[in-house]
Formats: sequence, structure tokens, C-alpha cells
Amino acid sequence: DAAVIGDFNTGNSGSNDKFVFMPLALAQSLYDAENAADRITVLLDDSGKTEIVRDRLLKKLNEAGFDVEIRTWRELSDFYNQVHRMFDTIFGFIFSIVLTVVVMSVANSMGMTVIERTREIGTLRSIGLKRGGVVRLFAMEALLLSAAGVLAGFALALLVRQGVNAAHFSYFPPGSSATVPLAVDLDPGKIAVAALTMLSVGTAAALFPAIRAAGKPIVEALGHV
Repeated sequence: DAAVIGDFNTGNSGSNDKFVFMPLALAQSLYDAENAADRITVLLDDSGKTEIVRDRLLKKLNEAGFDVEIRTWRELSDFYNQVHRMFDTIFGFIFSIVLTVVVMSVANSMGMTVIERTREIGTLRSIGLKRGGVVRLFAMEALLLSAAGVLAGFALALLVRQGVNAAHFSYFPPGSSATVPLAVDLDPGKIAVAALTMLSVGTAAALFPAIRAAGKPIVEALGHV
């Protein structure tokens, strides 16, 4: 016999009517398996330390002569892994679309800026600046502008992240019986890819029009409209 002393929320509506917390001895007696256990579950305060704790436990248990297998919750949860891969695919696709639109916009803007300054290039050539000097000048200017844009975008992303996290928004995920806090984090890998792409595209978009404009005869460049 056992006395029910309370209820608890597992966080998942599908498991609330299936999970029971009870002493190990009581569970063993119900299954008629005295002094037997096939699995021990360890709960951590910080899931980010899962791999560290697993390696440490495995080392200690092996040194003590126990032949055990330690599997993390990621390895046991096929449903979580499938959902995670699905969202990675969706967000990766959205990221690719947004990045493509931004790249095309930056390339068009930088290219048009250089073309509209063809007369300026002609003036620089007329006072003795070589073609290579003109190209380097515009490439450096484009690189600095692109870097300023990347830094401004990164600062804006940090502000949005801080604002959302400070607001403590929460939501109900599918199948959950409790709210989950909405937390925004930044992916260093995607930030690095976006930053390098913007710097490369911004510089290249100004470089090629500058090469064409610098190759024009000075008189033609001065008369460009």
C-alpha cells in the first residue's frame, strides 16, 4: 500500500497521467524485482553540462568496477531530435532567403553608388591618381561601409535579444502542459557567415564597377551622366 501525498507536473500533457514518483523499494516490490534496477535517471540543474557530467560519471563508475552505459536525454529522445532537425531545416531555409535578399540589395546599392561617382573617378584620374589607386580607394571605402553596417546590425541584434529576454515572454509549445520561457540567443556560426558574406559582397560589389570606371578614358569619365 502507498499513500498519495501530492501531484506534480511533468511539463508534458502526454506523460502527466503516466509518471509516478515513488520510493525505489516500493517500485521494486510492485514489479517483484527486489534489489534490481535497470536504469537510474540523473537530473541536472544545467543541461549544458550534460556531456561533462556523463564523462565524469562514466569514469568514476568504470574505476569502481561497474560496467554501465550512460546515455544522455538527447540520445534517448528521438522525438526531440526529429523536431530539432525539422526546425533547423526551416530556420536554415529562412536564413538563406533573408541572406540572399540582403546580399542582392547590398550588391545593387554599392554597385550603383560607384557607377554614379564615375565623374568623381574621372576627376581623381585627371589629378594623377592611377587606376590601381582608384580601385583600392573604392574597395577600402566599401569595406569600411560594409564593416560599419555589420557592426550596426550586430548591435541591433544584441538590443533586440536583450529586450526580448528582459520582457520574459512565455508560450505553450505543442503537447506541453506548462509555459516555456521565450529566450533569444545568438548563433556565433551564422553571425560569422553573415558578417563575412556582407564584407565580401560589399567589397566585391564596389570593386568590379570601380575597375570598369577606372578603365574608362579620363575625358569620357568626366563627361559621364
